[in-house]
Amino acid sequence: MLPGVARPDPELPPVSDRAAAAAAGLSNGQVSRRLNSGSWTRLRHGWFSPVSGLDGQRRWYAELVAHVTEHRRHLVLSHAHAARAWQWPAPLAGWGAMSFTASQGSTRAGTVKIFVAPLDADEYVGTGRLLVTSPARTVVDCARTLPPRDALAIADAALASRRVTPVELTLAVARVKGWPGAPQARRVMALADGRRESPLESWSAWTFDEQGLPAPQWQVEIADALGQVIGRGDCWWRDGLLGEADGRAKYRTRALERGAGTLDDYESVLHDERTREMRLRRTGLLVVRWEARDVLVPVRAQALATYIRTQLSAAAALPFEGSVRFTS
Repeated sequence: MLPGVARPDPELPPVSDRAAAAAAGLSNGQVSRRLNSGSWTRLRHGWFSPVSGLDGQRRWYAELVAHVTEHRRHLVLSHAHAARAWQWPAPLAGWGAMSFTASQGSTRAGTVKIFVAPLDADEYVGTGRLLVTSPARTVVDCARTLPPRDALAIADAALASRRVTPVELTLAVARVKGWPGAPQARRVMALADGRRESPLESWSAWTFDEQGLPAPQWQVEIADALGQVIGRGDCWWRDGLLGEADGRAKYRTRALERGAGTLDDYESVLHDERTREMRLRRTGLLVVRWEARDVLVPVRAQALATYIRTQLSAAAALPFEGSVRFTS
């Protein structure tokens, strides 16, 4: 080693503790200096990654490894964090504390949650100590414990991903009969539909059910009187009412698909949307649009439900000169 040249850090696992650092020849003080300077990432008490700026999904994974390595019990990642592992939508309030299920021992709450419940061999997957509940078990656990609109968004995404089938969800719900939250889980499963394409559509479906509205058909194609397809709609009610769950993300995504997502791209998308809606209305159908706050804020949800009822009545009095094809 040349004079004045710092000795390189020893090789350490991507997720390490102070014992591993000591075994590699580093003192507690050296570890602390690297953590305080930000050259290493602090994960949780006693655990770190010898990488700077670890964040997002990479940090989450590192924290997961630290948790399962630290505990003597075999922990299976479960509930909302299992949904995160399966890359399904985040709950509106965020992912919350890291959540696991163990088949024995005591429950735990705090910076990490440990549920104690039976886990059959077909209810988790993975290798070694990195285990996660199966798609069906994950959906049902979320449906039992999360706010129902969040759970429905996860169930819809799970079905859309084809990692789980309606039959598998039915069987998974039957397994938790009598468990806390089982009645809510059954209600969520009854509404789950893999044709919905966004959390906003799932939140909307839950709100419509809460407000006592008739259930629409999700994802439809509208054609004019000559059979020419005009466009797709998010949902369809009887007698000619088309529903559109609008969100900035939808139009931003379409703009990005066209180019760089510039203002011109965005304005082009909005122009095409206005033209599409004009052609839809010429067939005699009515269009109702709403945003996330219209289904998430109770007073706005009531107002939206009232408006949809009036539009359903109005649509029934108008001739619809077109056709509808329901997507599978």
